[in-house]
Amino acid sequence: MKKERNMFQELLWNISGHKKEIIENCETDKYSASIIGALLVIVGIYATIAWTFFIGTVSNASALLIIPFGIFAGLFIVCFDRAIISSMASGKSSLFALAFRFVLAIILGMFLSQPVILKLYESDIKKEANILFDKKVQEHQLVLQDQYAVEIEALNENKDALYTQLIDKEKRLDKSKEDFKSEMDGSGGSGIRGYSTISKKKEKIYAEDLENLSILNERNTSEIAGIDNRLNEIQSEINTATADYKSDNANLGFLIQVEALESLFIKDDTGTLKERYLLLSLILILIELSALIAKLMLKTNSYKEKAQHITDQELAETALAKEIALSKIQATKENSIELENEMMAMFFEASKDVTKEKLATMVEEWRAKNETGLKYYWKKFKQEYTLQ
Repeated sequence: MKKERNMFQELLWNISGHKKEIIENCETDKYSASIIGALLVIVGIYATIAWTFFIGTVSNASALLIIPFGIFAGLFIVCFDRAIISSMASGKSSLFALAFRFVLAIILGMFLSQPVILKLYESDIKKEANILFDKKVQEHQLVLQDQYAVEIEALNENKDALYTQLIDKEKRLDKSKEDFKSEMDGSGGSGIRGYSTISKKKEKIYAEDLENLSILNERNTSEIAGIDNRLNEIQSEINTATADYKSDNANLGFLIQVEALESLFIKDDTGTLKERYLLLSLILILIELSALIAKLMLKTNSYKEKAQHITDQELAETALAKEIALSKIQATKENSIELENEMMAMFFEASKDVTKEKLATMVEEWRAKNETGLKYYWKKFKQEYTLQ
């Protein structure tokens, strides 16, 4: 049991970024390192759950994709915090890294708090989302109607014109009918009662108007029916497109829920919802920063001093090893030069008599030929019998 406890404690030390070989000799800092490690484990679990919940809320992805992403996000947060805490424990903390981590925590806290709020106020948000969705459906329907507006207007104008023609013909028929009756009862312009030449003409006009109305009514009725069919087709297309839009977006996705949340913020005169949202964001931010806050509060000075001592010792040993290696190289170089000089001296000493003989032979050759200058033979002698 004690062995398992020690292994767990060593795991917490490792997670918190403290080296086992150093921290186990720091009696006052072992407990602090364990607390920081435990908080880092909690932060990792929190980050994994939060990101898994967030991705599962905003998308319809498979669990085989959501869970690995959540684990990756949790490991990233833990590793990043561990790197910062490790640098702080060694006395090499970076203000830029700390500032970046705090900003990241604030952004992620505000970001991850949205799906939690959406879940907590799910019923209210769904009601508001349905209202917004109905508005979007109506707006989409208006857009579709605008697309057909020109055609619908032209069809209605044509339809009205056809009805106007029929009305005009009916008025003309009524007029010719009244004229014919007047002539027949003697109240007309001729004053003759019964059939007469004028009443017969009026009767003929009335018959022609009646026939013309019948023909026009048949033709216009057919055209009006065609216009009505087209208007019904347009309305059917608009209704179908609206129904498709409504069915495609009926699941109330994450964006419209966020929009509903913003709408509730505006409608909430008391500000309670926004206060709870900010409070939840603050809680999530503090949870994410708990390990760093604990590290800032729990000073592991003993560990820091020992780590610095080991670092200084290693640097000193490295510098000494470098100096020894350079000294060896310099000594080898000096010995090589000295040996080479001795060998050159021995060589010249041993070849002195031979060189003199060769020089005498070359001078005799020059005297015998006397064709070239002595300078040429001297140059030739140096090239063949000296080290230049």
